[in-house]
Amino acid sequence: MISDDRPSPFRDSAVLVLGDLMLDHYVYGRAERISPEAPVPVLDWEREEWRLGGAANVALNLKTLGAEPVLIGMLGDDEPADRLRAMLAGHGIAEARTPKDPGRPTTVKTRFFGKNQQLLRLDRESVDDHPTAVGAELLAQVENALSEKRIGAVVIQDYDKGTLTPALIAAVCTLAAERGVPVAVDPKKKNFGAYRQVDLFKPNLKEIGQALGREIRPELAHLKRADAELRQTLRYRKTVITLGENGLYWSDESGNSGLLPANRLSVVDVCGAGDSVVSVLSAGMAVQMPFGEAVRLANLAGGVACTRKGVAPVAWEDLVS
Repeated sequence: MISDDRPSPFRDSAVLVLGDLMLDHYVYGRAERISPEAPVPVLDWEREEWRLGGAANVALNLKTLGAEPVLIGMLGDDEPADRLRAMLAGHGIAEARTPKDPGRPTTVKTRFFGKNQQLLRLDRESVDDHPTAVGAELLAQVENALSEKRIGAVVIQDYDKGTLTPALIAAVCTLAAERGVPVAVDPKKKNFGAYRQVDLFKPNLKEIGQALGREIRPELAHLKRADAELRQTLRYRKTVITLGENGLYWSDESGNSGLLPANRLSVVDVCGAGDSVVSVLSAGMAVQMPFGEAVRLANLAGGVACTRKGVAPVAWEDLVS
């Protein structure tokens, strides 16, 4: 942890977040008997929780870090969309621009737990690309935000749920470059090759293995080789590759690179850790924080996120001892 009581360095910075919006739904109960209808446990309901997920969780992380998130993403025309908007407002995320696609449901991931063990996950979603009209509205919202607000960085949070297409990605990156605004990307498989010449590329170990068609070991030599291959094609400036319990790998445009080991904290759940990492990195870009310092803070944030059950944000206070 940081050993002083500095106020958040991210205060008064604005970060535009574009990506897939989700709700994470947790259902808890007792699973003490087997159904007579099939060899499956019966869950006796006790309580449930709703949390912001996907790009909405990145916006929440930015808010709790002290930054001002400007959130742009697509929702359905349904009750989960209303709930998500209400939750954003409840967390003080007023700058949420969420066009509707009536032809698709809002993404909801429901996890069922019995005796603190996950029994099942149910996904309610459509992963098809959005209609052209919705894409045009998303791009217009990005252009408006870049014109209206003093945006310090853009973060694109991709979960392969249809919000982001190669055309939209290219247009947003062009708009940001024209205004001198750096872009950070948390990619997924479908659009992996569309993220070219971005300022910060943040895949995880599994994603770079999928992109290169081979297993990548979490060792410096293997990661440097994989990074060099990806950089030759995508021409990004900086990269951070999250490695789960092995920490993270980083490199910059000058050829410097290294491994940071994971923080020695008790891992409870890795869900949302990547969101916390990219939130710190993009907030650091927005205030022109030295890359090395942002990487160290991001590694710490990812470790803190793993100590919590379910998707949960990391606040600046969590990084200060």
